[in-house]
Amino acid sequence: MFRPLEWNCKNCNKKITLNFKRRVIVGLAFIGLFVILYAIKNTTGMTHPIWAVLLIICTIGAIFISAFDSFKKAE
Repeated sequence: MFRPLEWNCKNCNKKITLNFKRRVIVGLAFIGLFVILYAIKNTTGMTHPIWAVLLIICTIGAIFISAFDSFKKAE
């Protein structure tokens, strides 16, 4: 179902892969985090500006984590 994406490196012409399954798992983890934050917002009466700041922090964290996604050389 989740096939790794493959392409050839421009410099060495070896195959490079990207694991889509890992990205889906990280995405689902952050969706879970957003749901938990939303539940906390509703139970504590959090104001909209604080809620927006928390969402921005989580979004920056998601971008930061996905920026360090590693590539593997296919054999």
